[in-house]
Amino acid sequence: MHRLIEKKNISDGRWSHDVLVSPNGETIASWNASMDGLIRLWNAITGEHKPPIKVHKGPINRVVFSIDSSTLVSWSYSREDRTIRLWNVATGKHTQTLTGHKSPIESVVFSPDGETLISGGQDGTILIWDVSTGKHKTLTGQTVDSERNTQSNSIMVLMFNSDGSKLATGDKKGNIRLWHVSTWKEEQTLEGHADAITSINFSPDDHSIASTGRDGTVRLWDIDTGQQLQSISGDKRVFWYVMFYPNGLPLATEVGGINSRYDNEIINLWDLRTGERIKTLAGHSRAITGVSFSPDGNTIASFGIDDTVLLWDLTSIIRELDTE
Repeated sequence: MHRLIEKKNISDGRWSHDVLVSPNGETIASWNASMDGLIRLWNAITGEHKPPIKVHKGPINRVVFSIDSSTLVSWSYSREDRTIRLWNVATGKHTQTLTGHKSPIESVVFSPDGETLISGGQDGTILIWDVSTGKHKTLTGQTVDSERNTQSNSIMVLMFNSDGSKLATGDKKGNIRLWHVSTWKEEQTLEGHADAITSINFSPDDHSIASTGRDGTVRLWDIDTGQQLQSISGDKRVFWYVMFYPNGLPLATEVGGINSRYDNEIINLWDLRTGERIKTLAGHSRAITGVSFSPDGNTIASFGIDDTVLLWDLTSIIRELDTE
């Protein structure tokens, strides 16, 4: 059911590791939120990793891959480092620095064509970057905090739909906004989460989205009507990840157990269409701190403070759900 790809002393003891699988499924990036500013790139097949890349002087917030998996983008939590940095995945070399935010950066996403980057700041600012030139413009119509330290409008999540015609933004207040890319005008606001949005995913047909929040819930929305179709609640310590499959199946992974703070070493799988738990994955001996789906959704990579990265094969589970 799962395969151990590496077990080394790579934890700093701060329970803050995370992982991300590249779009081509060949590379896994792992990092932590400590002050070392290091990212490790792993070969998803062999489990080998290259020497760590020092990407920031301060703590890393998150990273994203370019659509073709050739570039890694990183940004920091630090107020002193308000830059977005681009790195060559093959060589580990720094290629570009984007500067423009006046507050720490919370989220970054590539457009489907790879030509545009969108970034969101803690002050609510959303910048639209031309990757080829490094120039940017500001998305208007977004509320920006006038006081430096309020962070009430922080842009926590950014996500494009499949053809890049819509951008979804999720903020610290729990609001999800949909923007039309051709005009950069807001089309719709989805309200329901009671705390910050942590992820947004579009369905393959772009008619639904799944969202997760710090309120411990995962929700399914019909964006044509604005109606909420499903909601699953967990403890606020729970964190969720969602994957949409080509047939429209939204599979949610829950780490932290059902209303429990003691099950951080297991992953629960949920069918978001029905709201039913379908499987529990157990393999880590200590808390899981990061989970990432492979591009085809057939594999999950999980990272734990037991210093292990596990790869989970979901093929048989997805096959069973596909026939239901």
